[in-house]
Parts: sequence; C-alpha cells; structure tokens
Amino acid sequence: MKTKKILIFILIALLSLTMMGCPEIKNAPPEFKQEVDGELKPINNIIYEHPQGVVFDPSTMVQYLVDNQNLMAIDYIQSGVIIGTDRPYNDISDQIEVTSFYEIWLDGDDVNNDGVIDSADEDLWGTIKVDDDGNKIYDQAKIFIVRILAVDQTMAFTLRIVDDEGDSTELSGTILIVANE
Repeated sequence: MKTKKILIFILIALLSLTMMGCPEIKNAPPEFKQEVDGELKPINNIIYEHPQGVVFDPSTMVQYLVDNQNLMAIDYIQSGVIIGTDRPYNDISDQIEVTSFYEIWLDGDDVNNDGVIDSADEDLWGTIKVDDDGNKIYDQAKIFIVRILAVDQTMAFTLRIVDDEGDSTELSGTILIVANE
C-alpha cells in the first residue's frame, strides 16, 4: 500500500513538473563594469582627467576609459538558464556613446527641412541631430568648453550603451581638468 502511495506521489509530482511551462527568458539591459584584478565590479560613476588646453575628443575619452581604467560595457548572454555566478557575456565596449556631447534638436527647429515648423518637427525636438548619412553630430561648442576650462574645474557627461535588443544603460561621469604637463 505504501509503495502505491509513493509511486502515485512520484508520478503526480513528475506530471506536475512536466506540465509546468518554462518561464519566458526576459532580456536584461547591458551593464557597465570595471575590471579589477580580473574580476568584473559594478561601477556607478567614472572620472576622466583631461589636460587643460588640449583639444577634446569624446571618442578618444571613451577609448582612454576602456584602455586605462578598464571600463567595460557587457551584455550577458541570456539564451538559457545559467547556474552559478560565472555568466558568459559579450563585450560591447566598442558601442559606448558619449551622449552629453551630441547636438540636440531644439524647440522651434525645422527638423525635417521642409520650410515649415509643424507637428512633424515637434516630435523630433529633443532628439540627437544626425547628418545626411545618419551619423550623430557632436556639438562643437560643448567640446570647445572642455578645452577652455580652468584646472580643477569639472564637467559632467553621460555614457550610454544599447544592446542588440534595444535595451540601454547609462553611466554618469565627470571630466576633471588637470594641468597640462
């Protein structure tokens, strides 16, 4: 009798587990990490020291942060269930953008260049300007400001990363002006 009860219990448990649907895998956004002693650590803010009077280039700053401060943008591979803490990831650091230095369409701009400011233009106000080839345009005035800041002055910036699924993450940073040696 006990064997029947145990067998029925096992069959019901097995049937219950097989009939349960697997949960849907939801994409998590990419993350900014800093590699310290071979281990990925979370990062909330980053500081970039820029020499006073030197021409500033946002892409050079990003490359410096990646190469010298071990900044990484990672997108975890989420194609299945991962047991443990060593999760595989893709390094997408080459896709980091410095959004703070892009030109933005302002209220009253004729975004679509049709000679009329209408609701079609209003929908794009506040978005990043692009050239005819679709490349984002840097705001040269903001870039020039970094060059003329005095030693020990700072300027905030934002790094942004977007993964293949369209999820994004941002990281705040500070440009600290240092003496040019």
